[in-house]
Amino acid sequence: MLAPQLFTDTELTAQAPTLWRTITDAKIEPHHRERLGALLEFWFMERFRTLSLEEIRTMFQTLTPLQEPRAYQEIFAQGEIEGEIKGKVRSLKRLLARHFGTIPDWAEERLNKADGEQLDLWLDAVLDSSSLEALFG
Repeated sequence: MLAPQLFTDTELTAQAPTLWRTITDAKIEPHHRERLGALLEFWFMERFRTLSLEEIRTMFQTLTPLQEPRAYQEIFAQGEIEGEIKGKVRSLKRLLARHFGTIPDWAEERLNKADGEQLDLWLDAVLDSSSLEALFG
């Protein structure tokens, strides 16, 4: 036998933003807050089976800010790393062109395939190197 519903769908929909804010504003550990938020979403998905997760989140009057979900944090972190690498490649190309003249295709290819750690090593060594061959070893 199913338990009686304490709220009608309309009442629960009206309470959704308050329920969500209560969880997101609670002074508890972030991982507990995430779990409670997920539990509330799950409960609403069970109650409103015809709605998508996005529709339920809209009911809470919130779509989680991009900075919060771990997946978005990882995407942004990866973007930052890629941006740093591009900046290092650009700087190293400028230094190499100034120090050695034209950069051959093989050197450009090595630069474009290098990771941040390798680029840092080359940046540290560029001014002490006598040739591109010596730098790239």
